[in-house]
Amino acid sequence: MNCIKTNNPDKLSVLELRDGSVVAFEEIFKCYFEQLFLYAKHYVVDEDVARNIVQDAYIVLWEKKNEIREDVKLKFFLLSIIRNKCLNYLKREKLQNNYRKSIISNYRDLMFNYDALQKMNLSQFDYNEIESIVSDTIEQLPLQCRTVFSESRVNGLTNKEIAEKLGISIKTVEAHISRALKSLRVSLKDYLNEWALAFLLFGECFKHFN
Repeated sequence: MNCIKTNNPDKLSVLELRDGSVVAFEEIFKCYFEQLFLYAKHYVVDEDVARNIVQDAYIVLWEKKNEIREDVKLKFFLLSIIRNKCLNYLKREKLQNNYRKSIISNYRDLMFNYDALQKMNLSQFDYNEIESIVSDTIEQLPLQCRTVFSESRVNGLTNKEIAEKLGISIKTVEAHISRALKSLRVSLKDYLNEWALAFLLFGECFKHFN
């Protein structure tokens, strides 16, 4: 799904949202949903919970459409809502003491994610900085490494599908993805304890390379 084509898609989208454009809302939904879902799922783990959180964030977007400034990046606006909703979910999980081990085998992971989200101090400035860093880091990767990573994170292909498409081995695909992730971890180490936010930026960054 290609996002809205304009020099300033967020500004145009906000103006259309204020006018109550359902079409604009649907385009925004399709454009960002998958990336936001992956972000939420990284923290809450449960796919159904993550999907509900992202859907709720879009509801908030629609309800507050008249309050959004024209210069706000809609993905960042949605990300902030989702971060808070993930925190609220994890906090509720943390407070409950009647879990069964068979149900919460991932309890420690959830608590780690809760702590990571609490420490993450997001701002519009940080978002723009991180977006620029991710873009620069990806651009510096070798062409095949960049292509493999794009097929994996942007197009959602499996390692086997990428190997068949590019005519390389699965181990080579894994090596390229590992190299790209290592580069991103190094580049983002001063900005985030948890670098999952970078996954929200890949779609936009890779548009410059495809």
